[in-house]
Amino acid sequence: MQRLGSMFTKRFNRIEKVDGSIFRGRFKSRIVGQDEYLRQLCRYIHRNPVAAGLVQRPIDYKWSTYPVYAGLAEPPPWLTVNELPTYFPGPHHLANLCSAVESDMETEIDKCKADELFTHKPTGADGLPVPSRCISQTTILANDDCAALQVGLQEVIENVTNHYKIDKQSLLDFKPTVPNIPRDMCIFLARETANMKVNDIAAAFSLSRTAASSAIARIKNQLPRKLSLLKDIQQIKASCGWSTP
Repeated sequence: MQRLGSMFTKRFNRIEKVDGSIFRGRFKSRIVGQDEYLRQLCRYIHRNPVAAGLVQRPIDYKWSTYPVYAGLAEPPPWLTVNELPTYFPGPHHLANLCSAVESDMETEIDKCKADELFTHKPTGADGLPVPSRCISQTTILANDDCAALQVGLQEVIENVTNHYKIDKQSLLDFKPTVPNIPRDMCIFLARETANMKVNDIAAAFSLSRTAASSAIARIKNQLPRKLSLLKDIQQIKASCGWSTP
């Protein structure tokens, strides 16, 4: 996607004799973990030209794949059209897809701005965000990989909050000039012991990747000169049933 955007921008600028970026922000993606969210996204994408006021009906937009699903155009060789309709249950999958796209009844996703589809951070039952690799629109993805990831993070959070005798919400408190040792400890243990990826940890705590990496570095840098911190880590690991150094 980066190469495509870069090549398009360079050629456009050369032809139009202009300079500067065309696309705002970096390309973003999210795992779609629920069938209902996939159905809503199908409607949202195909109705975008209507919402933008470019056409009256989804089928009128010449650059859309929707006419293929509606049976009015042949699919190009690169387009796979057999799978998406199967997510619209009923005896007539294609008809159900078209009905969902063409319905004038507004859904929740119709009210979202485009950016909101990629910045939504759903929370678990305890109010803490779930890892980004596990999120659909409202729930964590139900597969073994994500389930293990979520359990590992929650175990770390549970034992850190018990050790420091604090509530979980305080882990999300952020003040630039006030250190949050329990939060840094959660991030450090999630990375070093639970083997979570930094991107997943950052998303879980609503931080940038840089901020999450800095938290890990802060704990590492303090360990050689702060024996109390090492003792805390050993006790938390022991409570989790993990081996300690």
